[in-house]
Amino acid sequence: MNGRDREMFEWVRKFNPYDLYSKSPVPPNADALRPYYEDLIARYLPQTLRFEPAFSRPGFSSLRGEADVVGQIEAESLA
Repeated sequence: MNGRDREMFEWVRKFNPYDLYSKSPVPPNADALRPYYEDLIARYLPQTLRFEPAFSRPGFSSLRGEADVVGQIEAESLA
């Protein structure tokens, strides 16, 4: 383990007490959990999801996803 790994491992240890899914010796029952997650999906997501390639979004000028000047300005203002 190198220095970066040790640094990241410290964050893993801090997060570990809050990791609810890996604390049980038995894997979660997907069928039992399904209604709960379907309710969340129905509540917070639209009925139809629309996916677009990243390069078709405003601010992207090429298939490689290079941001144009407007996209760069918007990104910097959000930072």
